[in-house]
Amino acid sequence: MTLAVSLCAAEPLASLPQPREEDWCVAQHESLNQKALRGDFEVMLIGDSITWEWDAEGWEGNRNTGLAVWSQLAKFHPATFAVSGDRTEHLLWRLQNGNLETPVPPRVVVLLIGINNIRQREDRPEEVAAGIEKIIQTVQAKFPGVKVLVYGILPGAKLPEDAPRQAAAATNELVNKLADGKTVRFVNIEADFLDENGLQKDEMFRDGLHLSQKGYEAWAKSLLQEIPESPTH
Repeated sequence: MTLAVSLCAAEPLASLPQPREEDWCVAQHESLNQKALRGDFEVMLIGDSITWEWDAEGWEGNRNTGLAVWSQLAKFHPATFAVSGDRTEHLLWRLQNGNLETPVPPRVVVLLIGINNIRQREDRPEEVAAGIEKIIQTVQAKFPGVKVLVYGILPGAKLPEDAPRQAAAATNELVNKLADGKTVRFVNIEADFLDENGLQKDEMFRDGLHLSQKGYEAWAKSLLQEIPESPTH
């Protein structure tokens, strides 16, 4: 796959694998490697805190967000591989350093990443899209033929004219071009999180960026439609 845009000559930071050195990040990475080695999952969800909050056990704030909805996906035998605060280059490094080392390849990989590139470093849309493309390529190289569901970056700012919203929308347009109609599908559920004026629906977010329980319910509804049933079920 090749992005239908002209990328800058130097490879952007967003697509250069980079580990995080904070102690808790190192510990989380090792924990995810152990989860991968144990296997026993069919759907692999990869990303940042928005994915991590699906089943972040032990975090008090998660009681009424993702964890309250997680059981809806149980029939898919899902597992999350996410670290809060990750940008595309961090996820890429994790995938290349153990997070994909599982005894049985997943049937489906769900990817949502990129908002931290936009908000933390103000990466350009083509840079974020290049990082996402590299992640897809890494997953496909490890798991040939796996179905990859790439979710568009959610509207992590209140107003349509807010810079993060505009950058996310432009990135989504580029990432949509990576879908091949076969193994890679782009899914944009932005409309579920916005009102008729294009403003964030407050009830879908707990802080304007991370999702509330209603936000996870909307994502779960989409996943239930997009993930094919296992032939063994």
